[in-house]
Amino acid sequence: MLRIRLTAADFASVRFAPRPAPLQELNTAFLTLFRPDGAVLLARWRRRVLGALPPTAGALGEVVRRVRAPAFLDVFADSLPEALDEVRSARPELVRAELERVHAGRPAPPAWVRDLHRGDADAWRPLLRAQRSEG
Repeated sequence: MLRIRLTAADFASVRFAPRPAPLQELNTAFLTLFRPDGAVLLARWRRRVLGALPPTAGALGEVVRRVRAPAFLDVFADSLPEALDEVRSARPELVRAELERVHAGRPAPPAWVRDLHRGDADAWRPLLRAQRSEG
């Protein structure tokens, strides 16, 4: 058992975001979905979510699968459109470095990820479509 002891001063210093950050929540959900430890407690939830995801959402799973989402996807914008604009304006060198980190030690990524790594503007479409996917 893990026991964490907090003082009144600890609680007093806790801060909460004023509103949700849509892409942060989406990234966290995908990271949990693809946790490498395969947490048994999440098995039923994982099956339900995987069965309900629209096909276009799969592209996000190609880049959000490690301990931390790629930094260019980790944005704290207030709205989804604003967040997607921020993702799309990521510096190419950051995108390349983060895709290399995420795919290190894994089989070759799909063609669209390789194109995104090379800076192809059309390669953003699958990722941005996946982030907007609705069931």
